[in-house]
Amino acid sequence: MSKLQLHALILTVILGLAIVGTRASGPLTVKGRPNTKFERIPMEFAGWIGLDGEFPPGTASSLPTCSLLLRRYMHEDVYSPLELAVVYGTDLGDFHQPEFCLEGQGLRSVSKGKVFINGGDGTSFEANRVVMDSDYGRRAFVFWFYSEGISSTSLGRYKVKVFLNRLLTRDVRPSAMVRLSIDVLDTDEEAIDQLARFAELIVPYLRQEFAASGQEAKRS
Repeated sequence: MSKLQLHALILTVILGLAIVGTRASGPLTVKGRPNTKFERIPMEFAGWIGLDGEFPPGTASSLPTCSLLLRRYMHEDVYSPLELAVVYGTDLGDFHQPEFCLEGQGLRSVSKGKVFINGGDGTSFEANRVVMDSDYGRRAFVFWFYSEGISSTSLGRYKVKVFLNRLLTRDVRPSAMVRLSIDVLDTDEEAIDQLARFAELIVPYLRQEFAASGQEAKRS
């Protein structure tokens, strides 16, 4: 984090504290379901066929309040299975930058950057792109954080935005970390491009899932 970013974060926190001091506080209300079964994310679509997997036991036990999805998708025209991982919940403390967790598992970052994803509704958003190396080969990742229309590549800035929104509205809405990955068998750019194309297909289903979870909570 640069000094400018740090100063901006400090000012934002101060603003948040000022809001707390001047606004009549009330109890926080959960406006979205803290868990979901991901039923609106299809197993088969656009030639892709999915197969559910499981996170390592240590990951699942460290995220007790979250719903987790790990699914591998295969396509006859794509050289390698593609993995979709989603962490969904209301406790922001359960969310982490994926590359840090992956580095803890022995992967080494080779390159980092940003990629724009078509959201399917005429808009686009920025996601992280990371290429990592290990003793088992090279792998490309694309990931982002999302809640109620807010997409972010930085977990720190994302948490500040969500935190301020909670202070202003007194609503707690679920958040999601979405991570896509695929083995690099040719070039890094080809792998990232494949992930971006898949993201454009899956994002509308993801948003339907997250929106439906919130609507169901409001009716309950």
